[in-house]
Amino acid sequence: MPENSIVIFTSDENNQSCYYSIMTNGASVELLPLLESIDCIDRQIHDLVLLDCGMEVEDGLTVLRDIKTLHPAIPVIFITELNSEESAVNAFRSGARDYLKKPFKTEELEKSMATLLSIKRQSREQRSTCFLHSNNNEEARDIPQNYLYPGNVNRALRYIEYNLTEQISLEKLASVAHMSKYHFCKIFKRYVGMSPMRYVAFKRVKKAKKLLSLSDLNVSEIAWEVGFNDLSNFNKHFKKITGITPTDYKLDLKAPNGQDNNFPALAYN
Repeated sequence: MPENSIVIFTSDENNQSCYYSIMTNGASVELLPLLESIDCIDRQIHDLVLLDCGMEVEDGLTVLRDIKTLHPAIPVIFITELNSEESAVNAFRSGARDYLKKPFKTEELEKSMATLLSIKRQSREQRSTCFLHSNNNEEARDIPQNYLYPGNVNRALRYIEYNLTEQISLEKLASVAHMSKYHFCKIFKRYVGMSPMRYVAFKRVKKAKKLLSLSDLNVSEIAWEVGFNDLSNFNKHFKKITGITPTDYKLDLKAPNGQDNNFPALAYN
């Protein structure tokens, strides 16, 4: 079995030749186009990523952020043909462990790879030792749920929480998460269980239920208060989530022995 698993993403097939020499050092190496990065990372966790974006630094930074969101612990070497201090700073801020400007010496790349793989191996061994001496997982259960989400997802969740009554667009949420809309939607649904905009609607309906039970506002006023600027849209989402309309929900609350059964099992993915 190979000791290490390495994946190399390149923006141009012509960039691949400089990596052939490292593919004979006993490691399992995949050489793939940059556009296949997220699908690859989705299906397999690697020990090291080489991300060669050529001159397309912004595309490379987007891919880097997406990789670090999915698997923060995977070390990434960011490689580019652009000689820019700003791109280097942005790469490190986005989670890169090293930054190389092409052309580079093979020895320089191999030294960086060896260092990062050694650090990762030591970290893995230390974690294994800790698990062997641990009698329970109480610490894990004590962690607030939102800590289990990647940082980019957390940023979007906080934005939704603080801006629920404002207009929230998918473009804005992806921007807050520093991701493309496609990758943001994919990752958000993986961790939260529903699409970003459906989650927004879910949170608004949850707040609407509270207002319907505790305030004297009418349905139209509550729709506006929780961020729906269209009554029919509010009615549609409310019924889809709760099974009844806001008006019927309010009437049930006033009925004798009326009970709030909370949300039914969500069929809202």
